[in-house]
Amino acid sequence: MDRNLKLGGLSPQGSITSLPDLPVSIGAQWYRPQIDPAQLTALCARRNLPAVVSTTLWFLAIIGSGALVVITWGTWWLVLALLVHGMMACGAADARWHECGHGTAFTDDRLNNVVYFVASFLLLREPTVWRWSHARHHSETISVGRDPEIAFPRPPRMWVIALNLLHLHAGSFAVLRILRHSIGRIDETVASYVPDVEHRRVITEARVFVALLAVIAAGCVAAGSVLPAMLIGLPAFYGAWVVVFFGATQHAGLAQNVWDHRLSTRSVAMNPFFRFLYLNMNHHLEHHLFPTVPYHQLPALQQALAPQLPAPISSTWAAYRQIIPTLWTQRRDLAYELQQELPTAPVLHGDAAQHTASLTTLTSDLCHIDQITHTSLEVGAMCAVLTDDGEKVLCRVTDDDWVLTDALCTHSDARLVEGVLQGWTLECPRHNGRFDLHDGRALRRPAILHLGVTRVTPPKDSPQI
Repeated sequence: MDRNLKLGGLSPQGSITSLPDLPVSIGAQWYRPQIDPAQLTALCARRNLPAVVSTTLWFLAIIGSGALVVITWGTWWLVLALLVHGMMACGAADARWHECGHGTAFTDDRLNNVVYFVASFLLLREPTVWRWSHARHHSETISVGRDPEIAFPRPPRMWVIALNLLHLHAGSFAVLRILRHSIGRIDETVASYVPDVEHRRVITEARVFVALLAVIAAGCVAAGSVLPAMLIGLPAFYGAWVVVFFGATQHAGLAQNVWDHRLSTRSVAMNPFFRFLYLNMNHHLEHHLFPTVPYHQLPALQQALAPQLPAPISSTWAAYRQIIPTLWTQRRDLAYELQQELPTAPVLHGDAAQHTASLTTLTSDLCHIDQITHTSLEVGAMCAVLTDDGEKVLCRVTDDDWVLTDALCTHSDARLVEGVLQGWTLECPRHNGRFDLHDGRALRRPAILHLGVTRVTPPKDSPQI
């Protein structure tokens, strides 16, 4: 095995080069529900059709609502047109940004990246900055001081929440940060979770955003009207209330600094229109538990895990009947939080959160590599094995191609055996980083460091004891 692969990155010419230290997870052992591996593999299967249909409808809705804005310009009907256009060009963009950011919407990651960039611009979110921010959010969900995406920190400031309904507070900082990055000055907070090797990309993306915004501004000057900006650019502000409306249902009022997503994340039953806008992210607890499952499979995942999870909140209105009084109480009582009713014994909090199920999983599924037979592992499956160098992952890529990999993702120390094996690509279960099993190359951010891999001789039909 080439150990140097784990310590280097590919230069544009393809040679191995050293990389600076990267921010990583604090390594907490999160609660992980039990699910049949074969069923999880089936749920993780990617299909282009659902995302193509949903994305096409979304683009058509943006074009149609934009046409309504143009037609109703100068009339009172404009208010309704802007309401619909903001809902589509901002509110629905948030869910597409999220799913394509995880890389699970389309089979082809190039399509994921294109839609991710378009949605990022519509929301005025810098693509690379938010990719790393969201990775940290999944590593340290609602961990104070670590999670950069805590939308409702304690004590909640109601005036900030009100301003963010029009993106006036967070949006002003976002625009200033884009401008700062465009002149080559990386924000200090961003630098705390985006590695140095990504800074040039951040600067380039910020300059592209500034150039696009300049084109929109020039269009307004040429037209003698703010109409072009009302179609592209300003929807990130007047449509932001939709993002807040859905986003509050995810974590607001729930526990913080716990390693059990069942305590910090909620799922909510929503009507079909909301689910289209939100792209099934109302199944948010299930998404945090298994980020490798694409959005269109989340309802099936919820059914599979139902006995182990709190029941979804019955409606969006029911969720807000919990959230609003809780946020109001937290203005005075920082320790107050909503308690999720768990179907099993609650887990420990803080540093003591070495959940029993997680620890059992870490040890009970291991066998020595010499105990593996040719018939004990199906094609497209993988298992954790013990070798002389410790725990590894054995992958059967084809009938005669077997690959042994490092046990942990090079980005976040997640156990790769709990991830997804698709052909020669191994996907991390926590942040969707991907590795090429031919040589261990990191294929998808946030994974940058390469994975240690080696081809192994297929085992014989009988174990070598």
